[in-house]
Amino acid sequence: MAINQKQVLSLQQKLSPQQIQMIKLLELPTVQLEQRIKQEIEDNIVLEEEERSAEDEEQPPQQISFDEYLREDDTPSYKSRINNFSKDDKQRPVYLSGGRSLQEYLIEQLGFRNLSEREMKLAVYLVGSIDEDGYLRRDLESVADDIAFTVGIETSVPELERVLATIHELEPAGVGARNLQECLLLQMGQIPMNSRARRLARKIVAGYFDEFVKKHYEKLISRLQVSEDDFREALAEIKHLSPKPGNLYSEGGTDATPYIIPDFILDYHDGQFDDSRMAINLAQTCIENGGTVVNEATVTGILHNEAGKVAGVKFVDNTTGEEYSIKARSVVNAAGCFVDDIMHMDSPEHRKMVTPSQGVHLVLDMKFLQSDYAIMVPKTSDGRVLFAVPWHDKVVVGTTDIVRPTPEEEPRPLKEEIDFILGTAGLYMNPAPTYKDILSVFAGQRPLAAPKKEGKNTKEISRSHKVITSDNGLVTITGCEITPDYAHARVFFTVIGSDPVQCTAGLTAAAGMLRNKIFKKLRIHTVPTLHFVHDTSVERGFEMDRVINEAMRQTRVAESDTSKEEAE
Repeated sequence: MAINQKQVLSLQQKLSPQQIQMIKLLELPTVQLEQRIKQEIEDNIVLEEEERSAEDEEQPPQQISFDEYLREDDTPSYKSRINNFSKDDKQRPVYLSGGRSLQEYLIEQLGFRNLSEREMKLAVYLVGSIDEDGYLRRDLESVADDIAFTVGIETSVPELERVLATIHELEPAGVGARNLQECLLLQMGQIPMNSRARRLARKIVAGYFDEFVKKHYEKLISRLQVSEDDFREALAEIKHLSPKPGNLYSEGGTDATPYIIPDFILDYHDGQFDDSRMAINLAQTCIENGGTVVNEATVTGILHNEAGKVAGVKFVDNTTGEEYSIKARSVVNAAGCFVDDIMHMDSPEHRKMVTPSQGVHLVLDMKFLQSDYAIMVPKTSDGRVLFAVPWHDKVVVGTTDIVRPTPEEEPRPLKEEIDFILGTAGLYMNPAPTYKDILSVFAGQRPLAAPKKEGKNTKEISRSHKVITSDNGLVTITGCEITPDYAHARVFFTVIGSDPVQCTAGLTAAAGMLRNKIFKKLRIHTVPTLHFVHDTSVERGFEMDRVINEAMRQTRVAESDTSKEEAE
């Protein structure tokens, strides 16, 4: 049996870690290499920059002859050939980026501000005085003197303060600050103070900045009367801020780090309001217009006149137990889930129109959300969405949608509702909340239009508002609809010498084309429905001008006649 053996020789070269690191450093651009060296020196106290000796500094610079480098004899012949690339070379595209400086970016933003020509010149000069770190380190008195000599505009420090306040609203946050404290406060002013840690951080920077800079943390904890955990969270919020907001645009904005800066930020609030505050404002408006507000009163009957029309109400003061009768030209029934009871008082044969639906909200600790933004689960087993909304330093989780047989003045949360919220929220939160994590529970009932057929669930019940006037004149409101932002838009137009009705019809016919133009111009997801309204202010202005001119003419005629009579 023959055995064949072959010997294969291979040549391999292994690079040491030092060689690999050196190759990576050589691949870096000059700016990033200098930043890397500076960072290494700051991190490693052992490293020091080599100081040049006095002899090296005194040596005159060498004269360079460019003729020697431009001689064609020194150019290798292969460099003048076509396709002089090795098969191992990879042809990479060359990307050229001019970038933009911080000043260019700020001036671009100023163009979108409603500034006068004078204010624009002052703002541009202030922007030019901002250094590469994003600070305005010169005092405004000196800047005012320079503006007077260079631009020829006499200005004052208060005026520059107002213009500087506009610059403080620009991006990046904190630009134009006079010192570090102001820089941090400007950045905090552009983020929501929706947590205890952020509010404490702002308090530290605003009132205890010197102690904070000197790292007198124990003294700060004692003065602020907070725990160490709360203080650490506040420090973490401060560390997230940038001490040099202009660093992003240093070196002409050619930093290789990919930052995305939006053109604008749109906060969308879908019918957000405070129910309690709205009720108080309604009561205040009533009192300001000469009305009387009665609380803790129960309506017991509807008054009718001889023709059978609604003429007032009877009610009982729940505090004193006395019964009153009030006559009125009109009665509005806006009793929420109890509107059917009031309508029965007016007409006993009234058919049920409202079904009470109960919803429950839970208040949990912010640790279950760990975000400044709300989350929403669009589909749940309950038929409604599940939301988790930040609220101060807590999170509100809800809601349920359960039909109740009768309305209740003091609704109570059901166990099945709490179980549903905890179970559904536990699928999206880590850790999953439990009963012991519930800080507070809210239960409320809302009126929904009752279904025509029995057995309908709340998903099939109409949530649209209805205004009903009975045969006897009782006005009933069965719901309220808050129009979402950008859902509808009123467009006011003015006509001179034309029929407003025809113009309204023409604009309504062209509404589709106009909405398409709005979509292409604004690039928004929801294009509002346009409602055209004839604005008569211009016509009224012309009419008022005519009346004033006529009155002035008559006055001049009367004065002229009086002068003639006196002369005679």
